[in-house]
Amino acid sequence: MGVTADDVSKLSREEKLRLLEMVWESLRAEQDLPVPEWERQLIEQRLAAFRSEGSTGRPWSEVMAELRKGSA
Repeated sequence: MGVTADDVSKLSREEKLRLLEMVWESLRAEQDLPVPEWERQLIEQRLAAFRSEGSTGRPWSEVMAELRKGSA
């Protein structure tokens, strides 16, 4: 690899963010990224739970109100 941790540490914040964007875009362009079996199983479990139970989440506004009251 041509870039070292020392090279990155010398970059400005803006340059680091641009580098991250470039790396992310290059990874996103790869369509055949492997998904580990454990992750596939986890996704299937969560999808099955969602299908049987529906959404068990709460609205963000409700969570924020609770956090602001300090009762979370």
